[in-house]
Amino acid sequence: MLKLIGSRLLQMVLIMAVVSLVLFLIFDSDKFKKQIAVAELGGFAVSALSDQDYEAWLERKGLNVPFYDRYLRWVGGVVTGDLGKSFEKNEPVGRLLGERLANTGILAFWCSPDDSLSLTLGSSPA
Repeated sequence: MLKLIGSRLLQMVLIMAVVSLVLFLIFDSDKFKKQIAVAELGGFAVSALSDQDYEAWLERKGLNVPFYDRYLRWVGGVVTGDLGKSFEKNEPVGRLLGERLANTGILAFWCSPDDSLSLTLGSSPA
């Protein structure tokens, strides 16, 4: 039983590592970063963003650092409990995630399987 649990935990960690690496690669694309910069700087199109403004934005956000350096720094933060900072909301990801999980818990409490089962059985024609 312990071997099975250990195997599943190892699988979970490997899947999370691969998914986080793939997502980091996707979000590291120049196109994606320019779209975020345009949205944050209030521009209307990527072409309206000057190279100087874009480079200054990259510097301010710390996105001009090589991919592998930012990824390893993020993984180190995750291990210590720091999930990073949201570029869109400009808040710590841990706080945002906690708020969403609290709302999910409330929803799960009020929509428990017992309630949905009784509603299903009570509304079915007999």
